[in-house]
Amino acid sequence: MNRLGFALFIAAGACFAADQAVPQMQKATGAVKVDAGLVGSKDKKLVKQFSGTPQMPVQTRTAGPKTAAAMPAPNRPDGSAQKAVTINSGSRRAQLVDVNSNAAPGAKTAVARTQASTVTAGSLAQMISPVYGSTLAAEETFAWTAASGANRYALWIGSCQDCADLLDEDEGINLSRTVDMPLDGRRIYVSLFTNLNGTWYWIDYQFNASLGNQAVAAQLITPYNGSTLSTPQTFTWQPGNLVSDYWIWMGTCFECSDLLNQDQGQNLSTTLNIPENGGVTYLTLFSYIGGNWYWYDYAFRDPSPAPEQLVTVNVTNQLAYALDVYVNGANMGTVPAFSTAGTTLPLSSLQLSFELEQPRIGSQILGDAFAGYWNAISYPSGTYNFVVNNVVGNDVYFAPVISNQTPQALEAGVNVGLVAQNLCNCNVNAFTNNVLIGYYLLYTNSNVELYYPGWNYTGPFVFWGLDQFGNLDPSGPLYQYVASNSGLLQLVATTLP
Repeated sequence: MNRLGFALFIAAGACFAADQAVPQMQKATGAVKVDAGLVGSKDKKLVKQFSGTPQMPVQTRTAGPKTAAAMPAPNRPDGSAQKAVTINSGSRRAQLVDVNSNAAPGAKTAVARTQASTVTAGSLAQMISPVYGSTLAAEETFAWTAASGANRYALWIGSCQDCADLLDEDEGINLSRTVDMPLDGRRIYVSLFTNLNGTWYWIDYQFNASLGNQAVAAQLITPYNGSTLSTPQTFTWQPGNLVSDYWIWMGTCFECSDLLNQDQGQNLSTTLNIPENGGVTYLTLFSYIGGNWYWYDYAFRDPSPAPEQLVTVNVTNQLAYALDVYVNGANMGTVPAFSTAGTTLPLSSLQLSFELEQPRIGSQILGDAFAGYWNAISYPSGTYNFVVNNVVGNDVYFAPVISNQTPQALEAGVNVGLVAQNLCNCNVNAFTNNVLIGYYLLYTNSNVELYYPGWNYTGPFVFWGLDQFGNLDPSGPLYQYVASNSGLLQLVATTLP
């Protein structure tokens, strides 16, 4: 615990009033959405036709030995992954194996599975190809497994969730369908229906349309446009589409390159030393497409050589597992579960982040990844008290605590039947109390289920989740058990599935 001087304070249940204002905690993500570059600010001297874009302004500019042309901002598809919804909102749901009692796929009226139900995701037709979340071909073949006892199958393919503007078709007993797809990078939503004994069940999938021959210039991913740089600083960018080469200018003035003028080839990142003078650094990211250079411009604040002051940082961990804590990216040690720890160190800026230590069974990691950060504090002084609980930004996490009062070991799963499902392949032994299996993202239709071990999460199950009417009320069966701050969810199995 005392690694790198991170001293432990025992203050269970203590509350702190921060001496300084602390920004709101945010969820850490692998890909940060950034502002677009300052495109279109240059004089437009003529117009040139270009494949994939009707008109592009062109202007002579030198990137190394080549001529560059200014490119307008492309319309990027939403590439975000599945996200949890706020628990007090029913506007979005994780993809559920829903039920519709109509004779044919119509409006999806969701009816949640009950404990007595024998219909699970494993008993329905499953999409074999393409791979969930992948980019589709111009002519894509959707193929699925045969479901035992299925009368027929149906497909919805659309440009939005639960719509079918691209395809709405009963497939009979066919196990594949080839469909012409758009080539504009949009998100594609697919519902695969299975008809069992006159009732339609479905699983939802998401894909991305290809950009085809549409040219898209690379854009910077990190750091944020307008943010303050560190030194050294790593710059990363998206690959764009149809880009054969990248080039970077960096300078102390707009459209100059006194800091860097370098061909990046096919690299998607570069690390540079930044002057610590509090000034402004300008960066131009060029993309070579079809014999021309296209660019985005960015501007950043240089780091300042601010004098360091002694700053005390305290972290209160209200979760059931330890936290790894980082100050300005450096690991400062661990805060145990339900504890407070702190350290005093010289700082000229302060950004605190954390990562939950997920439990393991052998090599199997339990639960969903759980990490967060606070926005950087410039010129910190005094004492800062940070509290980590089960709410991170708009995301809420819960930790099932399962007591098995039956004579049979049972296998646990969370969000079963959803795209967000997490099958831990972990058993809760017979007559065992208070077994923790990690933290999980909470959706408006989350569930926890127990199955007989070795049945591959099929067959009868013990169920906690929505009621039989598909009630999304945050005061419903699942949420009323979630303790504040810790996110612990006490669940007791008294009968076998």
